Amino acid sequence: MRDHSLESWTIIGGGHAIHVLCPRYFVAILKQILNGWTIQPSDQTCVHEISIRFDDENYTVDSIVLTTPVRHTDLMNAVNEVLINFAYVITALNQNTLLLHCAGYCDGGLLNVVIGQKNRGKSSLMYQKALGGQTIVADDLLLWHPKVGRFTALGLPLRLRRPVLDFNGTTANPAHFFAGNNIAYSKVNAFKMAKIGETFLLDTLWELDDDYSPKKVSILRAPSALKRFVIGDDFTTIVKTKVE
Repeated sequence: MRDHSLESWTIIGGGHAIHVLCPRYFVAILKQILNGWTIQPSDQTCVHEISIRFDDENYTVDSIVLTTPVRHTDLMNAVNEVLINFAYVITALNQNTLLLHCAGYCDGGLLNVVIGQKNRGKSSLMYQKALGGQTIVADDLLLWHPKVGRFTALGLPLRLRRPVLDFNGTTANPAHFFAGNNIAYSKVNAFKMAKIGETFLLDTLWELDDDYSPKKVSILRAPSALKRFVIGDDFTTIVKTKVE
């Protein structure tokens, strides 16, 4: 049986330190999927920004940016919630930083950012790029510093729906993914992934349209196009000083 006892951890990367209260097995999963982060035990009395508890057959995720804790029955859905809250908390704690709902990859050392509405195929495109050996900067979330025109990777994994298939229709290598009931995450070193804190300048912006094909966005229109995909303050504002 899993030991659901809560322990304190500090997750460090890119100049950020997030204090998390969660079971040891949860940290074991994070170590397999986070890119460039280090995780170490911390003092149980520290102030936690995120907590994950298991009770009544549910995982409850809370953070300093959540007004109401979120509950999941599937462990990996809870992991997903925590990864999203990492991004929310980092954004909330850093002034002049915005959080973008987008994808990004490096081609020949040049950053390509991909925007598009939900379910337009950003994750599938990133998986295709990853299989091609390109460096994935973001699958879904990317930090943007508009005043200096810089982008920073969060070190999060690829997130794909199950079953994960390669583009020839065969099942993907299971050694590359940590899978839940509905979603799977790429493991560290399975693909070339940007690490937390790596920074980039934009070279090309693409937008996925209704037929899922990328269209190049003029560099002059890039700032206004990106602003349409900024995640709002209601997700990236601190609403309490700590979680219990």
